[in-house]
Amino acid sequence: MNRILELREKAGLNQAEFANKIGISPNDLSSWERGEAEPDNDSIVKLASYFEVTIDFLLGQTACACPFCGAMYDMREDVSCPHCLSQARG
Repeated sequence: MNRILELREKAGLNQAEFANKIGISPNDLSSWERGEAEPDNDSIVKLASYFEVTIDFLLGQTACACPFCGAMYDMREDVSCPHCLSQARG
């Protein structure tokens, strides 16, 4: 679950802050980030919702995906989804 760590750090949160925000224990979060345990289904949904990513992206099944339209793009480049941007511009 390295994506959890990546997304949490990108959001600028430490483990205790983030665990508190989504209602889990810091120990559970630490275990997930180290790959020693995996979150349950409810926690996966909370994580994906908080970070506004797809569950597939969170679980490493896709390299990148827009949670709003499903278009593929490189989220690591820190840009907005080009598909959604083009739709917004008309």
